[in-house]
Amino acid sequence: MSLELPITTESPAAAYAHHFYYTSNFTWEYLTFKYHDYRYVYCVDNVTIAGEQNRLIGGFYIFLYCLFLILYIPSLIVISRPPLIGHATYKLMLSVGIMDNVVGFFFTFLAGIYTCIGN
Repeated sequence: MSLELPITTESPAAAYAHHFYYTSNFTWEYLTFKYHDYRYVYCVDNVTIAGEQNRLIGGFYIFLYCLFLILYIPSLIVISRPPLIGHATYKLMLSVGIMDNVVGFFFTFLAGIYTCIGN
């Protein structure tokens, strides 16, 4: 016996959620939720879904990567100079800085590119 509650709102999101809750028992319907239903269920328009282009956010990612890289390079140059590079701690800081820039390239710059082109 299932408890059927009346829907007190005209929202399609509430109607879909009500239908979903009372007809599925957390089965494959939840796991195979379609992205095209997302806007209908949650009544939002400003959501980026995989495959959509968003040049503003992509440009912001690329801008942040370039800004942080410009601020990071002078620090790495100073750390790599002879008086400091002789200490083990500065060698470690230099290697962490280089790896940080490599990871930043993949997670910020390429994410910006893919967000701009919609992949």
